[in-house]
Amino acid sequence: MATQQYYGHTVEGAAMFLAEGNWQASGRVAQCGAVVVQSCTIGIFRTRERAMAEGLAWGKHWIDANQCFDHALPADLPFPAEQAEQATPAP
Repeated sequence: MATQQYYGHTVEGAAMFLAEGNWQASGRVAQCGAVVVQSCTIGIFRTRERAMAEGLAWGKHWIDANQCFDHALPADLPFPAEQAEQATPAP
């Protein structure tokens, strides 16, 4: 199992050996010692390292998508939708 800290959470990527040299990946996110979310099978990979990396990536993606970060964008930057409007040339 691989473990990393990410925005105050503990992210775990696990790999379970399957037949024929394949590894099943899963991920888990915990905070203050309590499990916040556990994935189902993320996928099947050829190496243990890749399976654990995919589990870590899943956990980080879950945190990014489901947690609110006050510091995500500085106050002086426009929101992405505003940037897209500014980048589009006028007809």
